Amino acid sequence: TEANLGDGIADLPAIHAQGGHVCLGTDSNARISMVEEMRWLEYVQRLARRKRGICTDRNGDIAPWLLRCATVNGARSLGIDAGSIRPGAHADFVALDLDDPSLDHTDEETLAAAVVCGMRDSAVAGACVNGVWVSGRR
Repeated sequence: TEANLGDGIADLPAIHAQGGHVCLGTDSNARISMVEEMRWLEYVQRLARRKRGICTDRNGDIAPWLLRCATVNGARSLGIDAGSIRPGAHADFVALDLDDPSLDHTDEETLAAAVVCGMRDSAVAGACVNGVWVSGRR
């Protein structure tokens, strides 16, 4: 929404350095895609700072950090015990079609990066919310 409205670019390095937790959501009427929101978060930071890898975890990887922004951090900001797969948490997750062309040639090591950097929405085979399948092919 911020990009669509021209609201500006958040100073993620400063937020991250101060221990802040960034969360993502999508409410734009132009396009609703969490995958695209993750990409835009990193790409806008790259453009603003003219370097790569602004949004990274301790190992320098962008995918785990961005996936947390789209899952665990978002749930935490709403006070919901979701965003991770573990006993007691809401069973909210998506199933991916690993045969989708946008995930071609991925493996366990590269899947997270492929999801964040290149996956199309067509790779989402289904969605489960609170343990109930709500959409997609199963």
